Amino acid sequence: MLTYDKVTKFASNMGRSAATWMSPNSKEEAERVLRGLKDCDPEVLSALGPINWFSGEYQMQSMTELLGLDGDENADDIDDMARHFEEVADNAYWSEIKRACLFHTTED
Repeated sequence: MLTYDKVTKFASNMGRSAATWMSPNSKEEAERVLRGLKDCDPEVLSALGPINWFSGEYQMQSMTELLGLDGDENADDIDDMARHFEEVADNAYWSEIKRACLFHTTED
């Protein structure tokens, strides 16, 4: 059954997992990325994302399986849940990128 709690948990995990590749090579690179995120630098943002969560690269299941649909949902509910999924996954992704960079700026 489709629930916001299930979608939130799944999207959050997927967003964090998608960002695990982020490991800056140096403190300077981490600081550059953090500045780019803070300033919404298009060059930095385009190098790191955006991610189309429902593309073939990240979609490991059909939309029905991904969102836990049972076939009784109406189209508006599905659209709302898909938007919720993307918002949560995006937030988790960018938070993990920021966390990784902050970790590298505090290393000695």
